[in-house]
Amino acid sequence: MNVREATLADVPALRRIARASWERDEVLTRETATETVEEWYDESRLAADVESPGVLVLAAAMRDAVIGFAHAVVHGDTGTVLRLYVEPDRRRTGVGTQLLEATCEELAARGVERVQAMTLAANDPGTAFYEANGFERTSKGTTTIGGESYPEHVYTRPV
Repeated sequence: MNVREATLADVPALRRIARASWERDEVLTRETATETVEEWYDESRLAADVESPGVLVLAAAMRDAVIGFAHAVVHGDTGTVLRLYVEPDRRRTGVGTQLLEATCEELAARGVERVQAMTLAANDPGTAFYEANGFERTSKGTTTIGGESYPEHVYTRPV
């Protein structure tokens, strides 16, 4: 497996992985998950992020097939992992950890001092993942998905 910067050719795979992740985790209703993927991962919006120098989108690929991705931004000395998804049948194989480490390394190269990540409070696998990778829960907040508010946890780790 290799981790590399995502390309425009990867956009359909990134959307597929995001959709499969939201549907598999059952944190939201299927309808809300579908609406969220369509909003957050609109093809033109995701393509713009892939090409933007201010946004980091890394793809994990195995034999040229994308099996996971990370989506992050930099604000001052803080990098924020907006999303990190792995194909559901490839979870717990180290792909997510490799993606997260590559993301943190690239964010550090861009000058950040700390990395933050958010996950829905009800996403037990997501919270366990960040905690297992050295992140500490530093705050709580809410996010709006499909017009509804959901509690989320914010995790932070120095680089």
